[in-house]
Formats: sequence, structure tokens, C-alpha cells
Amino acid sequence: MPNNQTPFSLCPIVLLASLIMIMLIGNAQAGEQKASEQNRQQVLHLLTWPDYMDDAIIKAFEALHNVSINFSHFESEEHRERLLSQGQNHIDLVLLSEPFLPIYSALGWIDRLDPEKLPAKRHIDPRWRAQTHGVGYMWGVTGLAYRKDKVPVAPNSWTLFHAPGDLKGDVALYDDPMEVTTAFAIAGQFELAHLTPVDLTEVV
Repeated sequence: MPNNQTPFSLCPIVLLASLIMIMLIGNAQAGEQKASEQNRQQVLHLLTWPDYMDDAIIKAFEALHNVSINFSHFESEEHRERLLSQGQNHIDLVLLSEPFLPIYSALGWIDRLDPEKLPAKRHIDPRWRAQTHGVGYMWGVTGLAYRKDKVPVAPNSWTLFHAPGDLKGDVALYDDPMEVTTAFAIAGQFELAHLTPVDLTEVV
């Protein structure tokens, strides 16, 4: 069946509200510049996914703050970790998901933010302001997509992955450890906020 004729529907089941964080790594070089160089355009080094931000937003930010953004890209979370673990100390900011905050902080890959230098943080929803090592960039959800011509009854539970029934062999998950683990944890009725190592052993 051609793609433009394939009926799809999105099942409104929230898997995870994943807060994407932009992390400050190291100290900005601006504070180290001499007074005579303060008006010179600074370079901000950002480590992020490729093709992730609209060019118009980047250009507007550069013009507003008199900075030039230099992009470095990672293709996976594992790739990002390799770059950070190799001491990529030229990076000022990195894009990552909230669950990685305590891990990267403990490893010394990211620095604690100075709230005095982030006055715009007051515009962020209060529930995201408690983070000490990151600032919320965006958040979203993950749902189930299914073909209505193949699955006449909309799935209403993540237990579908434990007992796919007639759909066995025709169910796929996003290739991401966090997404997969969370889906099976929900299906197994585990409390996501308090998963223990023993729980994770059962989940995976």
C-alpha cells in the first residue's frame, strides 16, 4: 500500500515527559577576555544532535548577543558520552535529556550553574527550575503509533510489549535504551521514580 494511503493513528499514551536540558560546561571564555577585547564577537561551542535547531533561530540569537555559534554533533547518546569522556573542553553547552544530569554531574562532565548569571531562568516553568546543572530547553512525550487497518482496536496499555498476541513479530520500539526500559517498566507496573537495580534486572 502506498505511503499516502496507509492509515495511521497515534495512541495518546504518555511514556515519558523527557525534559531536554542544555547544560553549561566549563566557564565561558568571555570572563577571561581583557577589557579591550570585551566588544569582540565571542564564540559559543555547542554539542548537539545534527539538524536539531532552526537556522533562523540561530542567526537571530547570534545577532542579538553578538556571538558566533560553533556546532559539534553527536549521532547517539553513546557518541556524546565518548566525546565528553575524552575531555572535549572546548564545549560550552551540550544538549541532553534530564535523566543524564546526575550521571554527567557525578562524572564531572558538567558544571553547576550560577543562577545569578541566568536572569532569564525566571521565565521557565517553576517545575523545571530546581535543576542545578541545566536549564530546560523543551519537553515532550512518546506515544504508540499503529496502523488502523492492521490493528482495529487501539492499544490502551504498554503491556502490548509483554503480550503482543497476534501482533508478535510486528511490534517495534524506538532504538533507545531509555525509551525501551521505560516502556517495559511501565508495562510491568514499576514506579519509574524509584526504580532499583533489582527492578531494572526484572525489566530488562
